[in-house]
Amino acid sequence: MSERRRALLAGSAMASASAEAIDLMELAARQALAGSGVAPGRPTIDAIIVPAGTWPYGDPGRELGRRLGCPQAQSILGQLGISQQELINIAIERVVSGTASSVLIVGGESRRWAATGTMSELPGVPDLVLERPEHFIDDLEITSGLVFPAVRSYALLERALDARLGLDDQAAGQVNAELWSAMSTVAAGLQGTMASAPVPAAEIATVTSSNRLLSAPYLRTHASQWTVDQAAALLIMDHGTARAAGVEPSAAVHPLVALESTDSVPVIHRAALDRWPAMGLLGEVAARRIGRPLSEVDLLDLYSCFPVAVRMQAEELGLSLGRPLTVTGGMTFGGGPFNNYVIGATATMAERLRTTTGSTGLVTTVSGLLTKPGLCVWGADDPGVAALVDDLGPEAGRRTARVPCTMLPDDRGLTVETSTAWADGDTTTAAVLGRDDEGARHLALLHDAASFDRFCASSCIGERL
Repeated sequence: MSERRRALLAGSAMASASAEAIDLMELAARQALAGSGVAPGRPTIDAIIVPAGTWPYGDPGRELGRRLGCPQAQSILGQLGISQQELINIAIERVVSGTASSVLIVGGESRRWAATGTMSELPGVPDLVLERPEHFIDDLEITSGLVFPAVRSYALLERALDARLGLDDQAAGQVNAELWSAMSTVAAGLQGTMASAPVPAAEIATVTSSNRLLSAPYLRTHASQWTVDQAAALLIMDHGTARAAGVEPSAAVHPLVALESTDSVPVIHRAALDRWPAMGLLGEVAARRIGRPLSEVDLLDLYSCFPVAVRMQAEELGLSLGRPLTVTGGMTFGGGPFNNYVIGATATMAERLRTTTGSTGLVTTVSGLLTKPGLCVWGADDPGVAALVDDLGPEAGRRTARVPCTMLPDDRGLTVETSTAWADGDTTTAAVLGRDDEGARHLALLHDAASFDRFCASSCIGERL
């Protein structure tokens, strides 16, 4: 493959300030362009990709193009449910195919700022909207309250993993608290994060007025912190354009492997609730491509919306929980700006890689509820060959066993597979996934106080109700 048909990350940046999301995205984009060493006015940006956010903008890519002096750039919006790794892969593939020479990926949120500010009106329709899969979430998950907020589904997965590992809620809570405390230590050493000092594990594991129960066994400190003002930008270019535009070779970081799976299986239909075979597949393919286990990659940033996500990814990818698993401080302490954390994590990873010749870094993606995995291995050095970019959805689908699931009118005769419990004001709910005597899976929702107390205290996995 010719040099002009290889992609590189020419520039990247994170921005954190008290400002509206579109202004933060513009700031991050300008910093990425400036940091790359690109001469003013060059290159022409062919496409601007923006992952959907909590803001009300119709066509943010078009507005950014206008502000950056490239109004002709194609504006692309990725819906919720489109993996952030998919956006990176699209940018790389466009450069490799020659349909674009430079693609800008920009995401941002200003939920903290929006508490007192008013969002701008940005009407319009993007040139291209990337739509999420039709069966990304099951209707039953929505109507039962398992999806909004997502912590409830993650709690179900957490307890299923803990049960397989022989951990009760207390023991698993200690594992999670130590893991999260280590992340807070990383965040405390960085600018613009949510942690000014490391948070002790005991504080993370203890229920307080500021660390309330969200959905058993998860507390507030286990969850991603999305009330942040953060944005990030990545500038993907081909080698020839980068060289002609004046990109500093030392500023470039190189994709080695960029993988995703677009196969989607809702949580309640996964036969194995304690494993993520799709991520395991991505890890196997990535390790073969780079010629060594992923445990030998120098730097890691595992998507960290909840502890089970990190722990399940680490297991599937063959990574130890005892090593640093984040370069940002994680989504609780570094900040989790809704649908663009991976853009910022990649920018932070690139900054670290630029300082060490020969270093490599792995950034992972979680789309939905451990639904569609993604990962990218980046290198400080030019590998001399094109990155492996692929959607492994068909094979991931073959590895992921599916089962039907229906709502059970009551809990009689159900053997518990996993559970959680939460309170909305005075209304309490215990959610149980289990099997009947014929082995069919059902979801039961129990609203009495005794069930709430029981499933807050224990997962009751394996017990017959």
